[in-house]
Amino acid sequence: MSDKKPVSATTQKVLKALSLFTGVQSVTILVSVIRTKLVALWVGPAGVGLLSLYTWAIELVTKGSQFDLRQSAVPRLSRCSDNDDKAREAALVRRLALVLGILGTLAVILLSPLLSYTTFGNYGHTLAFVFLSPILLLTGITAAETGIMQAFGMLRNLAKSTVWGAVVATSAAIPLYYFFRLEAIVPVLLVFALTNFAFTKIYRARTPRAAISLKETWAKGRPMLALGFFLSVSSFMGIAGTYIFMTYLNKYYSEATVGIYQAGSTLLTSYVGIIFTAITMEYYPRLSKVASSRWRASAVIAHESSLVLLILIPVMVLVICCGSLIVRILYSSEFMAVLPYITIGVAAMPLKALSWCLAYTMIARGDGRIYFVTETASTVIFLILGIALFNHASFQGMGLAYVLWYALYLGIVAAVCRFRYNIKIAPRVYILLAVSLAAAAVTLLLNRLLGPLATGAITLLPCTAAIWRMRK
Repeated sequence: MSDKKPVSATTQKVLKALSLFTGVQSVTILVSVIRTKLVALWVGPAGVGLLSLYTWAIELVTKGSQFDLRQSAVPRLSRCSDNDDKAREAALVRRLALVLGILGTLAVILLSPLLSYTTFGNYGHTLAFVFLSPILLLTGITAAETGIMQAFGMLRNLAKSTVWGAVVATSAAIPLYYFFRLEAIVPVLLVFALTNFAFTKIYRARTPRAAISLKETWAKGRPMLALGFFLSVSSFMGIAGTYIFMTYLNKYYSEATVGIYQAGSTLLTSYVGIIFTAITMEYYPRLSKVASSRWRASAVIAHESSLVLLILIPVMVLVICCGSLIVRILYSSEFMAVLPYITIGVAAMPLKALSWCLAYTMIARGDGRIYFVTETASTVIFLILGIALFNHASFQGMGLAYVLWYALYLGIVAAVCRFRYNIKIAPRVYILLAVSLAAAAVTLLLNRLLGPLATGAITLLPCTAAIWRMRK
C-alpha cells in the first residue's frame, strides 16, 4: 500500500477557489494599474485628485446607506436548505438591495449641495453629484447579486462577472479620458457602475421568482441589516484609523512619508492580501453553514488555517528575498525606504491569517456587536503601536508594529472564540503558526547576513516541502 494520502475534496475545492480568484484579482489589479497610469497621463494630478474626491464622497455615502449587504447576506443565504428556500432568501436580499439603493440615490441627490461644499469648499459640483447618484442603486444591486453568487457557490460566474466588468469598463473609459479629459471623470464613474451591474446581471443566480412584500422585507431583513450596520461601522473604524495615522505622518513628517507608507500598506494588504480575499470567497459561505456547531466550525477553521499558513510560507520568503526588486517594479527607487516595513511586516501574515479565519466566525454567527468591539480594539492597537514604534524606528518600527498588532489581535479573537463560542484552535494549527513565524525569522536573518540570492537558495527546499505538505 502506498503511504501517500489523497488530497481531500475540501482542500481541492479551496485550492481551486484560490487559483480562480487569485487570477481574477491579478487581472483587476493589472487593469487598475493601466487605468491609473493613463488617467495620470491624460488628466494630470488635478484629474486624479478630482477622481479620488468624487470616489471617496460616493464611497462614504455607500458605507452609510448600503449596510454592507453583500457580507451580511452570505450567512443566511449559505444556510438555505432547498431551491424554494433559496428563491425566497434571494428575493429578500434583492428587495433589500433595491430599497437601500433607491434610498441611497435619493440621499445623494438631496445631499448633493452639502457633498459639494464639504468635498470641494463650494457648490460648483452639486450637479455632478446629482449625476453620480444612480451609482448607489447600481452598486447596491451589484453587491447583492455577488453576495448571492458567493453564498450559492457560483464562484466561476462571480469570477467571470468581475473580470469582464473590469476589462470592459476600462476599455470604455480609455477613449473617454483621451477625448474628454477632465469632463470624462463623472461619465467614467457611471460607466464603471453600469458595466459591473450589467455583467453581474448576466451571470447572476437564476432563482424562481418569489413574491415578498415590503412589510415582510423589513421583518425578515432586520437581522441582516443589523449585522450589516455593525460591519459597516467596523469598516469605517478601520478607515478612520488609517486616516488618523496618515494625517499624523503628514503633520509630523512629510507628504513623501505618507506616500511611502501607503505604498507599503498597499503591497501588504492588496498584493499579498490577494490570498486572503481569494480564499474568503469559498471559506466564508462554508463556515456560515456550520457556524452554529462548535465541533464542525472548529474543523473548518483548523483546515482553512492550516492551508493558508502553508501557502504563506513561500510567499513570505519571496517577499523578504525579493523585496527590493518588488518595490522597484511596482513603484520606483524613490520608495526604497519602505523596504524594512514590508520585509518585517510580511512576517505578520501568519498571525493575520489565523486571526482572519477566527474573526469570520463572529460574522458567520451574526454576532455583529462583538465583531465591532474586536475591530475597534484592533484599530486602537494599530494607532498606539504604529505611532509609538514609527517615532522610535521609522519604517523598521512600522514593520515591527505590524507584527505586534496582529499578534495582539489574534489573542483577542482567539479569546472571543474560546470563551464565547467554545471554539478551540487545534494544536496542529499552533505548530504550523510557529513554523511559519520561524521560517520568516530565519529568512530575515539570512537575508541580512547572506543576501537575497543565497537566502533564496537555502530556503527553497523547506518551501518546496511546505507546498508538498499541502497535498496530503
